[in-house]
Amino acid sequence: LSPLDPFRFRNEHFLSIAHYVTGDLDRADDLGLSSWRRAPDYGSNLRTTIAALERAGRRDEAAPLVAHHMAILPGFTVSAYMPNVGLQNPADRQLYADAMIAAGLPH
Repeated sequence: LSPLDPFRFRNEHFLSIAHYVTGDLDRADDLGLSSWRRAPDYGSNLRTTIAALERAGRRDEAAPLVAHHMAILPGFTVSAYMPNVGLQNPADRQLYADAMIAAGLPH
């Protein structure tokens, strides 16, 4: 993977998801925030990073991402989004939804 890859933000996002589901929230946060700086309108990364920051007790850092997410996707709701989430474990799905809602995304 090249540091000059124009799609590096996607690689960082996918790694962020992997760290999120394994519970390494600090690494998920770092990768998600790096991806956000490279591609601020990448909605999937915004949601994962928001949830990871919320679960890590870093809600204040999630707030700008929540505001940005709401600005670029004004009709988004967690309840409408969740049927499309690829997490298979029901407990993981619920934790993910709850974290996004707790951080400020609309139910």
